Amino acid sequence: NDLQITVIHTDFHREKAWTEWVTKKDHGVYESRQHVLSMLRKIALAASFEDHQKALGALTESHIWHKSDTLRQWFSNKWLPEIKKWAPAYRTGELHVGIHTNNGLERQNEVLKHTYLEGYKNRIRLFIHSFSDQA
Repeated sequence: NDLQITVIHTDFHREKAWTEWVTKKDHGVYESRQHVLSMLRKIALAASFEDHQKALGALTESHIWHKSDTLRQWFSNKWLPEIKKWAPAYRTGELHVGIHTNNGLERQNEVLKHTYLEGYKNRIRLFIHSFSDQA
């Protein structure tokens, strides 16, 4: 079977998750949240793999990185293992498409899922698993 499935995270969801995380005071980076977000965004939005690596190095060499166990644990355990799903520097050819969403579109997606597709969940899950098991 030639079916290849690639899961990627939208910038919207990545940005939302990062912003929510840095603004929680108990995570310990609240005072530096703008600087942390700036470094994270440079990693995510780098135009080339080289720029991406430089931005990643800037984060891991930063004072806040060395000072904050919470930041290191969160980014190292949650985001680094999934980096190919959210960093465009890892995307090849056909995956360089724009995937745009916002809160309004997300709300419509929720309505679609819960109102119109509720009865089809198991069928869709079986369909996806049957293809992914064959790959």
